[in-house]
Amino acid sequence: MKKILFICIGNTCRSQMAKAFFNTLTFSESADSAGIKPEVRVDTKTIKVMDEVGIDVTSLQTKCVTFEMKKKFDIFVIMDPCITLHIPKKKIHSG
Repeated sequence: MKKILFICIGNTCRSQMAKAFFNTLTFSESADSAGIKPEVRVDTKTIKVMDEVGIDVTSLQTKCVTFEMKKKFDIFVIMDPCITLHIPKKKIHSG
């Protein structure tokens, strides 16, 4: 299975939720998330909303996008249009 990285700004909400949904629905750990300017912790609202749908995200931690991630992941899902990274276009999915 291809490795997917969901990227947003703070890595507190959208990308964490996308990672959790993807990994839960595919029964895998092939997705991760990161931010370009990560906050200190995952937003409490994210934890609450995910708990409401039965997905525990209390152990998730925020992290910054690193150069090594460009090599480790096959697909990058950019979750904010203001994010620009030096990633080959064939690996980027934006929406």
